[in-house]
Amino acid sequence: MFEWFKRKSKLERLKIRHRKLMHQSYEISLNDPKKSEKLHRQAELIYEEIKKITN
Repeated sequence: MFEWFKRKSKLERLKIRHRKLMHQSYEISLNDPKKSEKLHRQAELIYEEIKKITN
């Protein structure tokens, strides 16, 4: 129950943001490929940050 009040670490926030961007990129890919590619690039940058933090 007290998990709601627990602050999320930077790593957790980055993982959530990465997952959200990848999902948006997938959803938009059929209608607007350029916007999808832009979202995918943003997700890749976040993934690189995640890799830096975990290593």
